Amino acid sequence: MDILDFIWNDILIGPIMNGLIVIAHAVDDNYGVAIILFTLIVRVITYPLTLRQLRATRSMQECSRGCRRSRRSTRIPSGGRKS
Repeated sequence: MDILDFIWNDILIGPIMNGLIVIAHAVDDNYGVAIILFTLIVRVITYPLTLRQLRATRSMQECSRGCRRSRRSTRIPSGGRKS
């Protein structure tokens, strides 16, 4: 469990808290505004990943639509067999 505590506290939580404290001190110790600014900063940093995911999702939707069209065009009439 010691390694999990280290990963959670020292690698994840520590830098996040330090960032929030730095931002809070920059905005007159207002932690509400600091959380909002921190959230915006994280959103800006992760925007390229979000954009890539949206593009991949749209691509998969287009592929799915094409597959559905293909299945409709190759349907077998009821009672018949495809040779």
